[in-house]
Amino acid sequence: MADAKYRDLILDTIDQLRKRKARPDLERISHMLDRRHGVSASEVETDLEKLVDGEIVIKVDYKGSTSYRNAAKWRRSHLGGHVLNSSDTSLFIGNIIATLCGDSGDREQGVSIHDVEKYVGTEKPDSDLCTKGRLLVALQREVDVGALKRLPNGNYARGNPADVKKASKLHGKGLGHGKAGGPGQGKSSGGPGKAGSTPGRKAGQTAKRK
Repeated sequence: MADAKYRDLILDTIDQLRKRKARPDLERISHMLDRRHGVSASEVETDLEKLVDGEIVIKVDYKGSTSYRNAAKWRRSHLGGHVLNSSDTSLFIGNIIATLCGDSGDREQGVSIHDVEKYVGTEKPDSDLCTKGRLLVALQREVDVGALKRLPNGNYARGNPADVKKASKLHGKGLGHGKAGGPGQGKSSGGPGKAGSTPGRKAGQTAKRK
């Protein structure tokens, strides 16, 4: 896991919000760190995702709302929802299944854990997902939220479109588990919707000036 520059500040902020009985979501964590320490929202989000990948912070969904917990002070019994992967891990796994299933998205046969392991080992040899136990946990998290399906033969396939869309919203980036050019593509694209929103603002500003 890459170092998270604001690790201690983030953990302390999560703990403080919990003490106040406030949900430690991205907005509240970012607001507090910006107000007290001048840390930007993008820096907070980047470090949170790193901490989620390192299992230092637990990312959870409860009734459609995503928040974060200090892993050192969290027990599964505290949660009635689902534990989530980081946004990048979710996107990467979705891309693996989509790529290996092909354009047809073979729901009947799916993709075996062995094939997923081989793909991860080739694309991200230094990833924690190269550990089979960690990979199985990550895959199960995607199954739990409907992004993937576990088939009767034990293989994995993409979830139903409606479930995939719903699962993607938990990450707040509109992640889609469709065929993509490769892991990390979602990062460089800036996320669905962003490209369309900027021209819209510019057009409005231009019209106003006229």
